Amino acid sequence: MTRIILRVYQNPAEAEVFINIRRKSEGFNKQTAKVDTGAAITVLPIQLMSDVEYHLVHEQPIRIHQAGIAQQDFQAYEAKVTLFLEDTFGAETKPYEVTVWFASTREILLGVEDILDRAILHLDMPNQSDCIDLND
Repeated sequence: MTRIILRVYQNPAEAEVFINIRRKSEGFNKQTAKVDTGAAITVLPIQLMSDVEYHLVHEQPIRIHQAGIAQQDFQAYEAKVTLFLEDTFGAETKPYEVTVWFASTREILLGVEDILDRAILHLDMPNQSDCIDLND
């Protein structure tokens, strides 16, 4: 089991982690992602499609209808990418193939499918001490 320490903020209340997405060329593209237990699938900005290696699940964009407070519709390309998580102390997970949605957004949301669904998430907001334990 790999432990990744999250960066925690109280106002606004959120937790972040680095994700490293395999590039089309060599290496990985490091980005900051917000941990979002309400996101079914990890969401990446569509601009990253020009840099990262991916395999489309559907050739055409799909329409996603969000429930909850936002109740928004948006289009996204559903794809598979390889990524690993990293914390500010240098701890890393092994690379995972995960499903993502490339959408028109500036924020990266670390979602449940293929990542958080294999993890134990520890949140201690008052002490700003949070981590993810991932089964390798």
